[in-house]
Amino acid sequence: DGTPLKHLQRTGFDLHQELADHLGPARIDYRRLTCAAVSVDEVRAVQKPPSKKMQDVEWVDRGVTGSVPLGDEGTIAQVHPRKLCAAMWEFSSGRGSALRIGRVVRAVLDGTEAVTGVELDDGTVLEAERLVVACGPWTEDARLWFPLSIHLPRITGVKYHSILVPHPDRVLTQTVFFESSGPLGDADLEIYPRSDGDCYVNGFEGEEGRIT
Repeated sequence: DGTPLKHLQRTGFDLHQELADHLGPARIDYRRLTCAAVSVDEVRAVQKPPSKKMQDVEWVDRGVTGSVPLGDEGTIAQVHPRKLCAAMWEFSSGRGSALRIGRVVRAVLDGTEAVTGVELDDGTVLEAERLVVACGPWTEDARLWFPLSIHLPRITGVKYHSILVPHPDRVLTQTVFFESSGPLGDADLEIYPRSDGDCYVNGFEGEEGRIT
């Protein structure tokens, strides 16, 4: 809350619930989670049973100095990106949608500078009533499709390193943002457990800028 994206985030949260209801939550690995910020002291690495304050934190092991809840099942949800895309494509392709693979080089505009289509690198023009640019941090490249008279917001991103850690023996239900300072320097890791037991881990961010 309190950011320009507040309403978009709330709408997106409700929309993903609708998609799960329609497509089936198991099909896209949709589930509700909790989330916490956990502070870790790598140097001290205290090894002791978790205190009562830590009983609701699944990740307590060693060196944990404190935690703050960031959300519960009413505000936190998860979906498997690849499975969601596959399910949505199967649904839409079965109703007449077609996939065209190509590189957009220009947005086609009418006399009022409204978008009427896009031109691909092979010269093909695809007509459109709406143009949706869904390229994540690479959306900045879409600025090159438009004349300078069209003012678009700058899109920047931050690159992170990420790994997938298998953990088939235990399925966790809490996303955790670790805040740490130690031998490795500032190491704010984000842990996203999946419903199959695997954990997606990222952190050690680079500098913000244009993603290429």
